[in-house]
Amino acid sequence: MLKRCQHLSTTNLLLLHNFLLTVFCYLLLYVNITFHLIQFFKDVHGGRINQVYLKTLNKGNIRSGNTNQIYNYYTTLTSFGLQPTLSDNQTSFWVKSCRDTCILLSYTENLTSNVFYEICFAQINRILNIWRGNEDGTTKELGNLLKTSLLNCTGGFSNIWVIWDHDRISIGVNSEIAEEKSLLTAVDDQPFNIRGVGIITTFNIDGIWKLNIEANPTGYFCGVSNTRAAMTLLSVSTQGIITSCALECDRSDDCLGFNYRTTGTQNCEIIDGHNLW
Repeated sequence: MLKRCQHLSTTNLLLLHNFLLTVFCYLLLYVNITFHLIQFFKDVHGGRINQVYLKTLNKGNIRSGNTNQIYNYYTTLTSFGLQPTLSDNQTSFWVKSCRDTCILLSYTENLTSNVFYEICFAQINRILNIWRGNEDGTTKELGNLLKTSLLNCTGGFSNIWVIWDHDRISIGVNSEIAEEKSLLTAVDDQPFNIRGVGIITTFNIDGIWKLNIEANPTGYFCGVSNTRAAMTLLSVSTQGIITSCALECDRSDDCLGFNYRTTGTQNCEIIDGHNLW
């Protein structure tokens, strides 16, 4: 009987050991998840998104001069609310791609215009071209440069920038943003106002783009033109967790969305979506 009791005690101890080990593992997992959540909220607290990454898949064998309405193949940044600033007549990107990488600067925000500048790093990383699209659908080359190692082919990012002033447009890579530091400057005898930006990679090349943006809320729905909400608040309250703030929005038929801060009082703002323009 004594041996049987000892056997049972050992079995119970093993079960208890396994149970405690399981609890300990779950606690470690919980602590790890909690840490990352805290770090996430710490990263986003008090600020807005100012940098995004996009991947462009290759669009095949296309290029200005041999592709009609080439703007239809571009990833339009404006429709995602990711418009790089154009107010200073300049824009810049970080791109991880060795060649066949192009930027479209368009007369329209949604790129659906035959009037554009297309800047391409092409043909095994050796040629830089700038093309000008015309209203009648034709294109002409404004300039080109034959130079090796235009973009980083070792896996890193290259910083491409473009500036324009009246009839002059300049392109540079990994340098100070200034015309005298550019790789290529072209002159257009019929310049136009640049309102939209697009990106693309072609000829079996994928690209990763890093964009610095000004993510100020405008109230416009992404990808929907001429529709926006007046960015006024329905209510402001103090909520302990983000879920409670989300429920406040869900309970209101007029709630468009909500803003939530992880600390402080009056941290849940319900945005009015009743009136659409």
